[in-house]
Amino acid sequence: MCEKPHQAAVGEARSGSPAVKGEPARDTAQRLSIRLADSAEWRERLKPCNGCDECGARCVEGFQVTREEYLRLKGHWESLPAEERERLGGRPRELPWPGAPEFSYTACRFRDPENGRCSVYPVRPLICRLFGHAEWLPCPIGRIPSPSPDARLMIEEYAREELRTIEEWDREIGD
Repeated sequence: MCEKPHQAAVGEARSGSPAVKGEPARDTAQRLSIRLADSAEWRERLKPCNGCDECGARCVEGFQVTREEYLRLKGHWESLPAEERERLGGRPRELPWPGAPEFSYTACRFRDPENGRCSVYPVRPLICRLFGHAEWLPCPIGRIPSPSPDARLMIEEYAREELRTIEEWDREIGD
């Protein structure tokens, strides 16, 4: 179960970011995330996700984000209680694949498998917001019947930005 239901949290695309409600977004990922949050069609698409965490097991290390997304993630992470950061930072990230324990994967550093949630959900990157709604990132349990027609256009726009893995941003920007 997620810390906050997806349906309610979709409006949090603005939180943890430099934009203020009513002001224009300052980067592509944020602007696209706000467009999703403000879309009645998108909110309707998210209803089956409310409280579901089945896609969470697909949250793996190595995805790419923009610099601005990285900074929002880092800021949100640092705002978590120290004991929460220690608990999540000290857990094994090599996890068994659901339904096939003979295989494993390296979980995203922000994934909290013990509580079935994302620790940075309110500021999650656009790629995470599109999971289950894009043809190349389908819902793993089939709750979302068809991909969003906007997903491809959004990811094409997003891909024009400078994208790096969180680990690469860590090395460049540092702690």
